This record gives sequence, structure tokens and C-alpha cells, in this order.
Amino acid sequence: MGAGFGNTGATTSLANLTAKSVFVGGGMRLAYRGRSRFEPWAHGVVGMEHFRFTQTGGLLGSNTALAGSAGGGTDFYLNPHTAFRVEADWIGTRFFSGNQRHFQVVTGIVFNF
Repeated sequence: MGAGFGNTGATTSLANLTAKSVFVGGGMRLAYRGRSRFEPWAHGVVGMEHFRFTQTGGLLGSNTALAGSAGGGTDFYLNPHTAFRVEADWIGTRFFSGNQRHFQVVTGIVFNF
């Protein structure tokens, strides 16, 4: 699950719209768990993406579409329960009868219980 928000900016054809996004999906994750502090992994996720714009009517408004991501990364374990993560993903959605493709790079802290 993931969430995001943003603004279209003042120079776009639909100026200063606020956009909110929620993604919910599931899939597989394959990891190589050796005796090293590094754990490389890959994943694939399929789900639904929901966008909501401040323009509630018209073309934008509130839309839901099929979405997915695929990518991989490495977890560097600081101790048995905490790791630093570096990840890169391809993200795809299908809104307005067209495909959107994007790329993201993510870093973060992972807590294992």
C-alpha cells in the first residue's frame, strides 16, 4: 500500500489542482538470504490505483485504474531487526484508456519483527 500527493503547478493547462493518490496491491517478493549483511531482492505487485483531484467534475475528478510495479533493491542490515533499503521500481497505470509508465527510486528504514 502506498499514498502520495502533489500539485499540477501554475503553468499547466489545469492550473493548481491538488492530486491525491492511493495504491493497494499484492504480489511476490524474492530475496537472497545469505550470511551477509546485504540482502538483494526483487518484487512484482499488481493492484488498483485511485487518483482524486480537487476538480471533482469533468475529465479528472476521481478515478480508479489497474496498476502495477516491478523492481528490486538491496537491504543492508544494521542489526538483525533493522535494515537500510535502496529500491528502484518501474510503475505502470492505465488511466483514461492510455498507459502511463514511470520510474521511482526509494530509500528507507525497514523494521523486521
